[in-house]
Amino acid sequence: MSKFKEFYMKKIILFLFIFSTFSYTRTVNGILLKDKIKVHNQKLFLNGAGTRNKFFIDIYVGSLYVVTPTNDPASIINSNTIKSMHLHIVTSWINRKLLKSALRAELRSSSTGEEMDELQEEIDTFLSTFNEEIIRGDKFIFNIIPGAGVEVYKNNRLIKSIEGDQFSKRLIQLWIGDTPVDRKLKAGILGN
Repeated sequence: MSKFKEFYMKKIILFLFIFSTFSYTRTVNGILLKDKIKVHNQKLFLNGAGTRNKFFIDIYVGSLYVVTPTNDPASIINSNTIKSMHLHIVTSWINRKLLKSALRAELRSSSTGEEMDELQEEIDTFLSTFNEEIIRGDKFIFNIIPGAGVEVYKNNRLIKSIEGDQFSKRLIQLWIGDTPVDRKLKAGILGN
């Protein structure tokens, strides 16, 4: 191969490498998100992402990974497949007490009294995963595993496993259900 061809081949390979690296990531509010991840050997794809905002303050970037991306919330909620919800804390304004309180209120406002009573033990266990201090840059992952429940990770460390498909469904509805925590965030997570 001539030096001329070799030079251009190297340029093309470098271009393809750079292009492929960028095509597999997306940035939301300064947070770099992967287009695909693996959970329990299941490949999941980024369905969408957005920022949770409260009182004009960006709290966290939420992103959802699913087996088959869709903008239909009911099909995601009711699918019997692995899902992974990620929260990247983007403010130093939030702390564990505020986040726990907000999640408890959001679970209450998006659930019936009967659902809250039925799932009280699972909700308490879930909220106890926020007992450690929370700082900007922390990342929470909620892996929803059908037939098993929810695995809660903080900064890639497993904190708790919460059994039950009913709680799993209730949890994902926080972000994409009929009464989501933030309608703009829901739209972003659904890829709209």
